[in-house]
Amino acid sequence: MARDFNSIHHRALRLMLRPLVRFWLRRGESLQNFIHSLKVVFVEVAVEEFAAAGSKINYSRLSAATGVSRPDVTQIVKFNKPPDRSAADIVTRVINRWANQPEFCRKDGRPRSLSYQTSGSEFHRLVRMVSKDVKPGSILSAMEHANLIVKDGTAIALKSLTHDISQNEEQAFDILARDMQSLLNAVQENIHSSEQVSPNMHLRTEFDNIFVSDIPKIRKWLWREGKAFHKRARAFLSKSDKDINERPNEEAGVTVSITAFSCVLKEQGPSWHVGTPIEEVKTRKSK
Repeated sequence: MARDFNSIHHRALRLMLRPLVRFWLRRGESLQNFIHSLKVVFVEVAVEEFAAAGSKINYSRLSAATGVSRPDVTQIVKFNKPPDRSAADIVTRVINRWANQPEFCRKDGRPRSLSYQTSGSEFHRLVRMVSKDVKPGSILSAMEHANLIVKDGTAIALKSLTHDISQNEEQAFDILARDMQSLLNAVQENIHSSEQVSPNMHLRTEFDNIFVSDIPKIRKWLWREGKAFHKRARAFLSKSDKDINERPNEEAGVTVSITAFSCVLKEQGPSWHVGTPIEEVKTRKSK
């Protein structure tokens, strides 16, 4: 049966793949390496989907569902470990709980200093509330390295409510991947949900002829306003989080995520359309 590669789903996939392919090409990577990673992800996601549905999982079913050969499926399952939740994510969750759970805050609502030197310390208990899979000492080191805390004798104080991971490539890409999944989920739910359901926030503001001299103040304004909004959002959402609030017999488990980013580009790259001879595609002039 002939496939319609110009269907809305194929077109959407190609549009979503474009920034990923551009990212890959700019790093000198090949199609073969891209395909290898794609096979791994296909198998990992298929395992997750089967498990979520309570379905039986075996190599043959994974091969049939993904189109990945059975020998490749076997190798991937045996030797590729799916990525765990990153330390950056756990640090962010530790900060959120420290700043919003009354147990770890002063009467005025600000996060108080916590003991940290023993396994029974307040900081160790805080980290174990967030995740039992990581060592509190590792999170302490990560927070100290990121200049998020300050030590004062036997206690540590929270120095910043914002975990800046922009200079850490691995952690920054981990957050990017989770942002992409959340955005895709939000858009799909908006498309398919009934009119009675309030839509997920999906907003974009763009101006394409901004004065270059105004860029510094624009960057500062976006950063300041974005931090302020997320601070309010964390305080608001923390009141509905079961891990922080005791509300017996109430069902929980829903994930609410908010991401914000700003991007300042002085120029867009050339675009190519089907039917345009390659030699006619305008190239960016060197300056």
